[in-house]
Amino acid sequence: MDEKTLAEFLTLFSPSLHESLILLLSKEGVDALVCFENKMFDSPHFGERSALAVGPGCTYKSPEEVRGRHLGDLPSQRKYPIAFVTAST
Repeated sequence: MDEKTLAEFLTLFSPSLHESLILLLSKEGVDALVCFENKMFDSPHFGERSALAVGPGCTYKSPEEVRGRHLGDLPSQRKYPIAFVTAST
């Protein structure tokens, strides 16, 4: 999982989401955003991405806590952490 600048992190998502992601990152209790991506080539969900807020006010407290974890129950829908940005960048 790579640490990105905010500009680099935003390129992972549609421009229509940029404002929402910036607002989420600026919320109290959010220290970072982690990008999760579906990496299963034969899945109809391949390439889909999600952003997850982490920090003291969230389920996961740091980007390190999400290493080895995934979003999604079914194997074809699972997204794995690929990058993060901290609120201080």
